[in-house]
Amino acid sequence: MGITIQILDSGLETGTIILQRFVPINKSTTWNSLRQEAYKQSETLAAEALLMLRESGSFRNPEGTKGRLYTLPNLTQWLSLQLKVIKRRFLQL
Repeated sequence: MGITIQILDSGLETGTIILQRFVPINKSTTWNSLRQEAYKQSETLAAEALLMLRESGSFRNPEGTKGRLYTLPNLTQWLSLQLKVIKRRFLQL
């Protein structure tokens, strides 16, 4: 999962990325722990972006840098995810 500070434009996922940070997900990660870590990282990232803007008067970013695009999973990925969800639900019963 990632948090991105981005200057938006009219395209889908085509704006200029200013800062980006990734939050790792592992087997022990829960929805609540992921959400809490993402909030914490986003606060830090927003503060860093504001400091960049304050210090330089603009955002500096290497030209052509783009984030990952949102994509739909292929059938194998989707089935694998569904099996993991079913296993977790079954084991919690």
